Amino acid sequence: MGQFEGEWGEWMRQFEGEWGEWMRQFEGEWGEWMRQFEGEWGEWMGQFEGEWGDLKENGESGGGSLKENGESGGGSLKENGESRWGSLKESGESGWGSLKENEESRWGSLKENGESGWGSLKENGESGWGSLKENGESRWGSLKENGESRWGSLKENGESRWGSLKENGESRWGSLEKNGESRWGSLKENGESRWGSLEKNGESRWGSLNENGRVDGAVWRRMGRVDGAV
Repeated sequence: MGQFEGEWGEWMRQFEGEWGEWMRQFEGEWGEWMRQFEGEWGEWMGQFEGEWGDLKENGESGGGSLKENGESGGGSLKENGESRWGSLKESGESGWGSLKENEESRWGSLKENGESGWGSLKENGESGWGSLKENGESRWGSLKENGESRWGSLKENGESRWGSLKENGESRWGSLEKNGESRWGSLKENGESRWGSLEKNGESRWGSLNENGRVDGAVWRRMGRVDGAV
């Protein structure tokens, strides 16, 4: 139990550190996004309020449907052949409803650089929220970093961290493993289970508990003999 509590405490400290780091990153990204959004919204509202009424410029309708340079403005609002509102676009991308910048959607599905940003949020070809990805990995729903899932199923370096939690190809939580062994649910170290059935060097430690081929739990076996209860 002392070992378990130590491992649990260590894991909780690691998890809380990763969670705190993720929350700080998320809050920073959220704050940055909100500042950007509020700035864009204020900019857009200033532009929109100037264009609204029954406003036409260069053969486009202003109120109802608002256009500038052959694009519709209100209802669907466009600039340079792109819709701004309903579907909002800038430079051939949809802006609102589905909001895009440089061929990526920003809201509904939010994208930056060809990735979805919100609903499904992506950065650099990865989903950011709903399923959140960074560098081709999912971050939230299924959360990944460097091709591994982080949350839902949480992975690091090709291993799951949460749901099934792994480190270096092993599961850490649900089934928890280290170096190809399960750590939790069935918990293993060096090919042995540690918890549920707990093993060391091919022997079970907990539930059925063995060390060096002996059962150390309900019955104690040594050299193939049953020596009695512990």
